[in-house]
Order: sequence, then structure tokens, then C-alpha cells
Amino acid sequence: MTTVSTEGRVFVAQLTRDLAARERAGAALLAPGTKRWGEAFRAFAHSLAKTKGPVHAAKVFKAGRIRLAEAQKQQACFVNGFASRSRSGAVEVLTYEVARHPLTNQSHEGVIVKGHICTLQRNGILTLGSSNIAYLGWHALARMHERSRIDIFAAGGVVVGCGMAGVLMRESDRHVNTQLNYAVANESGNMICTGILRRARREDGRHYGFFDVLTVLPDDDPRKLPQFEQGIAVAHAVHKYVRSDDSDPSGYAADIPVLRCRDDDYVSRFIAGKLEGSAA
Repeated sequence: MTTVSTEGRVFVAQLTRDLAARERAGAALLAPGTKRWGEAFRAFAHSLAKTKGPVHAAKVFKAGRIRLAEAQKQQACFVNGFASRSRSGAVEVLTYEVARHPLTNQSHEGVIVKGHICTLQRNGILTLGSSNIAYLGWHALARMHERSRIDIFAAGGVVVGCGMAGVLMRESDRHVNTQLNYAVANESGNMICTGILRRARREDGRHYGFFDVLTVLPDDDPRKLPQFEQGIAVAHAVHKYVRSDDSDPSGYAADIPVLRCRDDDYVSRFIAGKLEGSAA
């Protein structure tokens, strides 16, 4: 494997510091005194549990949604959709957090995109749910710098784009455990964020899909044309979805071609090893 350059290491360190600072700012907006998104959502739920009746709970819920919108303005999260009534409501939020790989919990820290869903029932009870949507590993982030002219600000946008790609593509069963690409073509240079749409199992036994970005490739290799074409198609779907007034992700993956993937990357081998160990 090609050694990561010093410039690439510095870039990843700066990017992860920037995203960690945004997480602290966003979490503190939702729930003062918290520093991580998970902690903030739990504290928010606790504050709702102390409200006096469903009407008061709805007001507190609405205030929290407004604070999340402010956090989005600070690029700390993305409010993907919300609905509210006099005594109930729901909001879906995408967050960007510095973390180890969700399946291996090994190697250097990368960036994980998580989806959080908060649902307020008419009786004033708040239900929380979260899942992993995309993961950009340390190696992929370093290659992003080395294989494009991208800066820290634009890299944050690519993280968001990969997260939105995960939101749309995880809805497609035919793309699960196949290659997935998200391509960028702009003044910062063309590049392909390439990986696998993995199917993983949560602790409660339910499955979820997430975009596991393994590396970033330049688009100047003709052999990578299928990846670039799929990546552009995914990027167009993301653009259309973000501009839409409907937060339903269904159907956007229908016209995205399916590309077979190799299963010899580290994470795939790690998963296979765990499965073999369990069977033994």
C-alpha cells in the first residue's frame, strides 16, 4: 500500500479537528453543557421528560428543532426533514462525528455520518433512534487531499454528499454489498469516493445499510470510468433529493447501475474473520 504523505496526514488532522469543533458547537446548541451529539439527544429527551403535559412538551420539541436549524447554519448537522402538530412531531437529523470504523473499531479515526430520528408522541414521550449512514475512513480522507485540490471547507461538503448518498442508496436492496461511488467534478478537481454499501446488524438484531468509503480515486484512469459514471449518477440523485421538498428517499436509487465489488479490503476480511470465528 502506498504510504500516506505528511500533507495528507496534516489534512486529516485539520479536517477531523474542524468537524469535532462543529459537533461540540451543535451539541451545545441542542442541549447546553453537552459536547457529543449522542449525549445532546439524550439530554434533550430528558428535558422533555420533565415537561408539564403534552402541550408544553410540544413547545419544547419545537424549540429544539429551531436550535437544530441554527446548528445547521453553523454546518454542524443537516436537518433532513421534520413534521409537527399541536402535540406531536418528528425530526430527522444527519450529524458528522469523528469516530473509529463502526464495524471494526480499529485503526485511525475517520468521520461517520449518523442519522438521528426524534419522534414526539401525543402523550409527550420522545422516542430516539439512530443509525450509521456513511463512514469515511482516515485513509480515504488522506487520499481525498492527495488526489484532488480540495480544501478543508470543500471536504466537509464531500462528507455531507457521501452521507446523503448513504441515505438514498441504503433504500435499495439490489445495491447492498456491491460497490458504491460518489463522484465530485468541480474546480477542486474530479475525484471518486469509492467503497461498499454494507449491510450490518445492530445490537437489537435489525439490519441497516451504510456507505463505507474505503478510498478516494482520481478520475484520470480510463479503467475507472464505470465508477466515475456511477458516482456522477449518485451525485445527481443527491442534488435532486436535497433540492426536493420531500424527505422520502425512496426511488432515487432505481436508475443507479450496480457494480460488483471485491471483498478483499480490510473491513471485508475483518468481518469474514469474525463470522468464521463465530461459526467455529
